[in-house]
Amino acid sequence: MVENYILDSFAHFGDGNTCLIMGRRKVRGEDGIIYWEFVFRPNDRIKSIYGLNDAIDVVSGTIVRKYPNTEVYVTDENPSHYRVWIFTDFDGNSTSVSRIDDDKDLQILNFQKKIATYELENAELHQMLRRTTASDEDVAHAESLIKRARSAASRKLRHEDAGDSDEEQEE
Repeated sequence: MVENYILDSFAHFGDGNTCLIMGRRKVRGEDGIIYWEFVFRPNDRIKSIYGLNDAIDVVSGTIVRKYPNTEVYVTDENPSHYRVWIFTDFDGNSTSVSRIDDDKDLQILNFQKKIATYELENAELHQMLRRTTASDEDVAHAESLIKRARSAASRKLRHEDAGDSDEEQEE
């Protein structure tokens, strides 16, 4: 769910531009990386620099962009005047600000991918465990039936053997 803000919420980009924030949310991408997704109402400067006129929603005048969590720093979460630093430029390209912590950011992104992979593997292992547990129960039930069948067969053989010995005694 995108949180909406009044018209005093801005993003400051690493190249010096600013843009009005209309909404934002954190999402996890398919690649396992955590992103900030923003709904912006770009000013004329950003529209001309990045050639956005065709990409902007005609009705609302907004555009959606997302940036890795490592490239975003929230300075004020107050809904009446939300402020955020986005270390890249509007298109997500690196700037001198975004390159300061490249090594750290790369490590964080790799950890987020690993976490997503481990979560998937964990879910798969839980599913296999459930199947294995169900199979063990099925095996135990089958063994119980086999024991009962053997026991019944053993009783029948003992009964028949006892009957045969009576016939032998009569002769």
